[in-house]
Parts: sequence; structure tokens; C-alpha cells
Amino acid sequence: MEKKNEETNQACETRSKKSVLCEASPGIFIIEPPIQVHGDEIYALDCRQRYADGNFAVHAVAAQSDETALVSANLLESCVLPEGWFFLKDWNENKDLAEALLKSGVIELVPDQHWVTTGFCAAKVARLSHPQFRE
Repeated sequence: MEKKNEETNQACETRSKKSVLCEASPGIFIIEPPIQVHGDEIYALDCRQRYADGNFAVHAVAAQSDETALVSANLLESCVLPEGWFFLKDWNENKDLAEALLKSGVIELVPDQHWVTTGFCAAKVARLSHPQFRE
């Protein structure tokens, strides 16, 4: 456990063009540095809630308003994903937010994972880029 905490602290101290996730409290991840989306600063991901199947419900939290935007999709009758993984909602109003989170490096698409059809589009499998969720 100490090794994971050490890796997390090192990741939080790293400053580069990419952002990193630092766990502030269970299920709350601070984005350092925050990312800009449509003039708002996204400074955290709130993962305290779960869907009925146990998968993460991921909310991006805006600094100016403290409002949240749902980044994950609740896909009924889909598979239960590993801890820290979720179905990325990257269509319609979420397209720019999802792209910014991916580009910043705070979330990543899971290699070799299939997408799931939601009826009108496909949800990709993503995961938080925090060290505790790495394989």
C-alpha cells in the first residue's frame, strides 16, 4: 500500500502538459492542473456514486459554479466493469468535455476493450488515469 501512495504522491508532484488525478478523499479526484472546457474550469472528478450494477458514475465538477456534468453512461444490462473503469458518455453535449478529459490525460480509453451500443451510438470503455486503477 505504501508503494501505491508513493506513486500517487509522485504523480501529483509531476508537472507537465498533461493533468494528473490526485485523490483528495475517497471517490473525489482533484485534477492538477484543472482543465478548461467552454470557459469553465473543471477541477475535480466525483466518483462517489455508483449505478445499480456497481459501475462508477463519474461527474466532472466545475470550479466557478460547482455544478457537475455526468461523464459516464449508465448502460443497463451491460457488464460490470473493473474498479475505476466506466462507460464514457462522449456524444451530444458531452463531446467536448470527454475530449478535453481524454486529451488532458485524466481519463484514458481502455486498450483492447469493446464498445457497447446504447441504441443510437456506442459507448467506449474508459478508466480514471489515477495509479490505483492501472493494471
